[in-house]
Amino acid sequence: MATFSLDTRKPLGRLGLVVQIAFLAVVGLGLGSVSHYLMAEKLPAGHAQHDGEKAAQAVIAAEGAAATTDAAKAALQAKAEEAGKKAFEESRAHGRQTWLPFEAFLSIIWGLLTAGYLSVAVQRRLNDAGQHGALALVAGHVGGWALMVFCGFAFLLESSGRLASGSSWWIVPIVGGVLLLPALLGGSGHGEDDHAH
Repeated sequence: MATFSLDTRKPLGRLGLVVQIAFLAVVGLGLGSVSHYLMAEKLPAGHAQHDGEKAAQAVIAAEGAAATTDAAKAALQAKAEEAGKKAFEESRAHGRQTWLPFEAFLSIIWGLLTAGYLSVAVQRRLNDAGQHGALALVAGHVGGWALMVFCGFAFLLESSGRLASGSSWWIVPIVGGVLLLPALLGGSGHGEDDHAH
């Protein structure tokens, strides 16, 4: 599809840029979601499950001989489950902190990757709209990069409670969108994707 061409000499209309932004935002959010699931859920929980089972078994091994009645065995089982649950939560919290830098690194990678592709699209759109001034160039590219990097970090920010309503982080995609407006609205838009094929 011509919309996703990496040749900056090719024109790109308004609709083509909108499609490009939407597609790359979904890709960035999707990659960020997978990274968050692996680094904050899957990997920490896998190790924590082992630690929880180990803690429960340690309680049973230490006190099992003394539990001779059904009531004592039930109490011991409840105590073991509680110890296992506590160990699981502690280990998972520690695991999340351990994997956090790796998740942040991947978020940076996804943000830079999608921003690079969008930067090409923005340049094509600016060329098509006849906007060659330094201000339009800087604004368009900065806006695209801000939007895509935010998408890459969205799940990491959300999990840390930094995307609550009224959070200052929401200013990043808003400013990015505003900076992209000249590229979206400027010029006549002669790109091939403004027309039906």
